[in-house]
Amino acid sequence: MISIYNELYNIYSIIKKIKMNFSSEIDHQEHKNGELTRRGLFLASSSLGLLIGFGFSSSSKSIAKEDIVDLNHYVQVFRDGKISIIVPGAEIGQGIFSTLPMIIAEEMDADWDNIHIRQAIANPMYGNPNKEGRQTIGNSDSIIGYYEVLRKIGAAARYLLLEAATKVMKNTHKDLIVEKSRIFDKNTGESRSFGELVDIAVSLNLPKEIPLKEKSDFRLLGKNHIRKDTPSKVDGSAIFWCRCKA
Repeated sequence: MISIYNELYNIYSIIKKIKMNFSSEIDHQEHKNGELTRRGLFLASSSLGLLIGFGFSSSSKSIAKEDIVDLNHYVQVFRDGKISIIVPGAEIGQGIFSTLPMIIAEEMDADWDNIHIRQAIANPMYGNPNKEGRQTIGNSDSIIGYYEVLRKIGAAARYLLLEAATKVMKNTHKDLIVEKSRIFDKNTGESRSFGELVDIAVSLNLPKEIPLKEKSDFRLLGKNHIRKDTPSKVDGSAIFWCRCKA
């Protein structure tokens, strides 16, 4: 038993030393439940853009750093228009590195070609609701487990950006359409990018109920796309755990 513990501790120590491309470090979170509620939605601004996500702890706080705010988040919108989405589960060939973030992007009406995907750190907030909140992969239930939660995350981000657009363009949600990370006034043709709206979006509140898109309006899900991890695996730039050194 002691030898197993020592081995696990050694693995943990190695992982901590590896420089991964994460934009947040999330500590001291408690896993309470997987329900996405208004209290569980968090929003924060940074010098770069908008962060939005959900957490399982009502005591979670945003932590400001030099160029970013650490938050229980999935979606990050930068002022230059780039979008970063976290994938909560590990890619082991089943394609979820692309499909899980795509669920969020679908509800946002985000430009899929301009989205960067990051791997989640190990934290209960990224747990699979279909696995009692455990952050594990297997049994082909990642889509089933995360589907509704990720749709709500994307819808929440879209709502805030739409609400910001109404204040900038002096109109209502009914006057606006969203396409590829831009919000258009369908009457005048005026538009704003997500990046232009984030400073206003961070000051807004979410309603109790956020509408989801009709499946008939889906533009990404159900279509053929090149997987986000394919190019790096083809050109050899992808980093696998077996290549990492402490």
